[in-house]
Amino acid sequence: MDTHTGLYKSLGFPSVTVHEANSHFDFVAPSRTILVIGPMGSGKTEYAARLWRDAAVARKKGSAISYLTSGGGTQKELFEPESGIGTADRRNTFFVRNALDRSRFRDYPEDALAYRGGYERCGRCIATISNSFDLEETIKNNPHIGTWIIDEAAFYDERLAYLVKRESEQRGLVFVMPTLLLNFRGEMFNATARLLMETSTDIYPLSAYCEHDECLESAHNTFRYYTVDGVECPA
Repeated sequence: MDTHTGLYKSLGFPSVTVHEANSHFDFVAPSRTILVIGPMGSGKTEYAARLWRDAAVARKKGSAISYLTSGGGTQKELFEPESGIGTADRRNTFFVRNALDRSRFRDYPEDALAYRGGYERCGRCIATISNSFDLEETIKNNPHIGTWIIDEAAFYDERLAYLVKRESEQRGLVFVMPTLLLNFRGEMFNATARLLMETSTDIYPLSAYCEHDECLESAHNTFRYYTVDGVECPA
């Protein structure tokens, strides 16, 4: 029996199925690499936009709570300030998009965290990169950023998995990575996706409606097909 069900039963209500609602993002817990996985259309980038809005609210809190949202909770940051550990506040967020996505949302502002149905303006806290070395340089140039959103994380080279793991463990940074996990065959999308799964600390699975016209089941694989002479042929 979960906590919510037990509470409702103690108040005299009948047994019900309790579903976990979307909760606000936790900017206190350090050193996390979070995968937000699901097929196309499941709302992965929309999850990132919601996190962005949560961060805007969290930054309005009093400065006295910054000790909760900064650093990695280790003694090293106290005795080795030159390492940069402890300077990043996890309420400060940065959105990283893949260079391949630059042309997807041409009607949106240049600094937009764009998703289906809307966007969030990121100002200077957005960058377009092509590989893990670009990400490493961007992190180095923004030491005050504590939470990094890396959209379509599986589209980068495998080194990215080790980079985010290192930065997370050494500096207490949090990485949120919306990404595809399974391909249309139900297999791991690629080697980077597998490494991200192996090194992540948290996973948020999302699903989309099945693409079939007469189906409302939840879909977890990425749909792919070719059209040959006007006929749909699954790949």
